[in-house]
Amino acid sequence: MSDVIDRSIRVKRLLEDEAVVWALAELDKENYERFVKADTDEERRQAQARAQVARIFGTLLQAIVDAGERETIQRDRAERLSGDSPKQE
Repeated sequence: MSDVIDRSIRVKRLLEDEAVVWALAELDKENYERFVKADTDEERRQAQARAQVARIFGTLLQAIVDAGERETIQRDRAERLSGDSPKQE
């Protein structure tokens, strides 16, 4: 199994874990509350920056999953075209 596929599987499991889903939702909620309760422009900018970093991190994790899924599809397609059966690793 390639490193890309292995990372993809591990990150996908992480993103499907109920505790992680809960923690990310709590982070979103906290960032929103910080933004709403901010008294100064600086506090609002900080809350917005925190939320943006969380979104970027989530997008990066999903990109890792997507890359692994693409590589799996390409590998399976190449094996079918070459007549090889999928290898057990």
